[in-house]
Parts: sequence; C-alpha cells; structure tokens
Amino acid sequence: LPRCFNCSDGWMGDACEVPCLNGVQDPPNSGICKCDGCFGGISCNVECSDHGTCTTDEFGIDVCDCGQPGLGWWGPLCDVRACPGIGSPCSGHGTCNVASQECTCESGWKGDGCHIPDCEGEPDCYGRGTCTDFY
Repeated sequence: LPRCFNCSDGWMGDACEVPCLNGVQDPPNSGICKCDGCFGGISCNVECSDHGTCTTDEFGIDVCDCGQPGLGWWGPLCDVRACPGIGSPCSGHGTCNVASQECTCESGWKGDGCHIPDCEGEPDCYGRGTCTDFY
C-alpha cells in the first residue's frame, strides 16, 4: 500500500496523521517520536507522566519534579509507582506498599513519607526538647 514520507515538521505516521509534539521524529520516516526532556508517550504529549511538573535544573536541562516530599512517583519521568518520601520511597525509614502507595514507618519516624523524626514522649521529648535526627 502507498505510504506518506517526509511528513511536515511535527507529524509522522503512514498518512502523516500522528502528531510528534514535544520531540522530533528520529530517524526520519520511522514513526518514532524521540521526546524532549520531561515528555513521554507515542506523540511526546505527556509531561512527567502526569505525575509531576517540568522544571529546568542548574545546568539548563529540563527535568521532572515529582513533588516534595515525593508524592509517590519517582524516576526521570515520574513514571515509577512507589511511596512518598524524601530522596527515596518512605525516606529510607519505612516499608512501601506500592499498590496503595502508603508507607509503614519504622519506630522513630512518622509522616506520609516517614520523613518526620518521632521522639519518645507526648508531645515529642515531653515538650522539654527538640526532636531531630541530627546528632
């Protein structure tokens, strides 16, 4: 069957009917849209997997910000399902239930991402000190 080649910029496919929005078709006439930073999907039309926002880092490179203290999505395109946390799921202080995206915090930690120190006493330190994880 006849097929279209050399589609106009921003278009690809057998009939030049598929958009390539935030990327370039590479190699030409391949139907493969190579996405710019922060974008994914066949047409490069999904920003940070709809789980984050695109920001520019200190080197001028577009990167996805999956939220702080991590909203349960990780990876370069916020496409890895996990749990909230700072630096890693459950901040390295708990166990992640990936299905529910909820942490079970280890003793001494609290918060959705197990990122808040939780000292003995109610309130923490019986109200006579400051609870911290810095020694």
